[in-house]
Amino acid sequence: HFGSGQGSALACRSTTRCTVTSPAGNGTVDVTVSDLGGVSTVSTPDRFTYVSVPTVSKLAPASGPRKGGTKVTVFGSNFAGTVSVRFGAKPATGVRGLSSSELAAVSPSGSGIVHVTVTDAGGTSKTTLTDRFTYAPAPAISRITRALGATRATIWGRHFLGPLEVYFGARKASGVRVI
Repeated sequence: HFGSGQGSALACRSTTRCTVTSPAGNGTVDVTVSDLGGVSTVSTPDRFTYVSVPTVSKLAPASGPRKGGTKVTVFGSNFAGTVSVRFGAKPATGVRGLSSSELAAVSPSGSGIVHVTVTDAGGTSKTTLTDRFTYAPAPAISRITRALGATRATIWGRHFLGPLEVYFGARKASGVRVI
């Protein structure tokens, strides 16, 4: 028994080892075994702790380049113990638990929009609208126009998303804005 609930799929391999599936529950409960000889005594080593399924509520940032390598903070709840993070079907690298509600992970390469899921002892987070990560294509320049003698230039191209930095050689431009 797990507290007041009964386990299922009991399989004993020897007189000292049994495998059982725990019933639904929460918190920490004592596990007892009963057989023809009676019921086991409750003690500290027989405690079983239920772990809640993790949830993902926010990603920061929620987008990055297709090549991967974006350092992402995953916000949510119930992050416990050994945790893994996936961007779609691909595992993240550099996963670090910051707290029970915050993880750090590095995005793998990918494309399109994928769900970010967290897996720990409690299970795998369900996908929601708040766990989506967008792989953005690299920006591409098609032309640059500048009036003769002017210090302002207009850059034409594709995929100018999010905060941008523009460089002329090694010099960073100031006053950059997306039109």
